[in-house]
Amino acid sequence: MKQTLIDGIQEVSIVSGLIRMDLFSYTAGARDEQNKPPREVVERLVVSPEGFLQMYNTLDKLVRQMEGKGLLQRRQPADETLLHSEAEQDSPPPVQRAQGSANFA
Repeated sequence: MKQTLIDGIQEVSIVSGLIRMDLFSYTAGARDEQNKPPREVVERLVVSPEGFLQMYNTLDKLVRQMEGKGLLQRRQPADETLLHSEAEQDSPPPVQRAQGSANFA
């Protein structure tokens, strides 16, 4: 089985009824003007709407389990009216690691 390490999802689109997710990894060495490592798209995941919903439900269940174990904590968005602004595109997701967890440095 092939395994690909990713750091996140760069872009999501729907083309011909299929959900296409460009998965990225940060590249080593170079930094951009904000001192962040550049992203490199390493894989494209293409799934049907049904497969996407199944994947979403599975990941949501995992997030709730991690919250229950104290590995993650939900954050409240500052302004819920700003759903897809450019300023939020590079912000972290609405879940963060719990402080003081021995599992994360």
